[in-house]
Amino acid sequence: MSSREDREYLKAFYRAADIPQGLDPRLREYYVPIYDHPGMRDFDVIPKMQRAIEFSAGQSVQLLSGFRGCGKTSELLRLQSRLEHNGTRVVYLDIEDFFNTRLPVDAWRFLIALAAGFALAVERDLKEPASTRFRNFLSRVRPELGASFGVPGASVDLKGVVKDDVSFASEAERAFTDNRGTMRAEFHRFFATLISSVSLGRDVVFIVDSIDHWRGSSEQFETVRESVEDTFTQLADDLRIPNLHVIYTVPIYLDVPGLGTRYDIVNVKLADRAGAPFAPGRDALEQVLAKRAPANDLSRLLGAEETSRLISSSGGHFRDLLRLTRELILGASAVPATIGELARAEMTLRTGYTTTLTQEQMVVLRHVAETKTLFGSRAQSADEAALITLGAILRYPNDEDTWYDVHPLLKPIL
Repeated sequence: MSSREDREYLKAFYRAADIPQGLDPRLREYYVPIYDHPGMRDFDVIPKMQRAIEFSAGQSVQLLSGFRGCGKTSELLRLQSRLEHNGTRVVYLDIEDFFNTRLPVDAWRFLIALAAGFALAVERDLKEPASTRFRNFLSRVRPELGASFGVPGASVDLKGVVKDDVSFASEAERAFTDNRGTMRAEFHRFFATLISSVSLGRDVVFIVDSIDHWRGSSEQFETVRESVEDTFTQLADDLRIPNLHVIYTVPIYLDVPGLGTRYDIVNVKLADRAGAPFAPGRDALEQVLAKRAPANDLSRLLGAEETSRLISSSGGHFRDLLRLTRELILGASAVPATIGELARAEMTLRTGYTTTLTQEQMVVLRHVAETKTLFGSRAQSADEAALITLGAILRYPNDEDTWYDVHPLLKPIL
């Protein structure tokens, strides 16, 4: 192959590896059904979630948790595709359209955002604008609240008002506090009217994504955590919406007994807890890489030894699998890339992790490396959450439970 052809190969591979897992529509071209691999099926939560919806009598609540970058959104898209194939109507809301998830959340604003987000998502099926339906809902809760939403009939940026309008926020908080029973009843009534407009006799599923992004900075973690826990505790009865199947993607720290069934998506297991290689996970990730390679030709970039090392260094974390691949491509002087070039790519990613670590976090990492568990202490939770968010701590499946480990790139510094 000529150097020009090699360059075009590397450019195409880089661009394919640069598509975020689960976000870009082109992902469907690159999606690999890793849970179809023998040995991986037992870790697939999507069939269970689908059955829970299809077997429930009209409504259900499910909580989906997982570390950022482990493929939750990709799997939610797979669930959506399976449900729609069977005739279910699926409505999707990214909660970050309404919130800065680095700041604490208010229960009243969360409730309002769910109603606004659902209305906007189904607007094409309504005979009137979503903002009109939303204003009518607010007016039934409290006339002053509807009036604070703006002039009837005028064009309204629904997301902007809910997210940023200070006067609306003040009136909405007052209505939530003073008219709690009315708010819940009208909230459920609002959903009932929309569901009847869009269901056409089908089950309706509402996926509320990105709630798991609520974590704040390390200094604010406890404040943000408490706000999320308080919100879900206060709204437990509201969040069970009649005649609607709802999936909330929640932070790993959130536990609301009785709200719904919880499922966890974890990182791809590359070895068992004792360190023995787990071939199904490694084979699945090699297929993920090959799917992104031009003409599925992974061997042009990586030999067998280099492929195995890159997969091991990713820790079974989709985001880092692709980040390492991109960094390797940028540093490759020719193809196939060398072990030395892969080591430099690993060093670059490792540096990105280590520059933010504190001494307290190093203590946590050593504990996790030795015990494969978290401390389970609230005093350590801020550091644990920061490390989990960073990707320094990863979570893996076992036959009966899950376990934790330090990211392979960080083990040399321990």
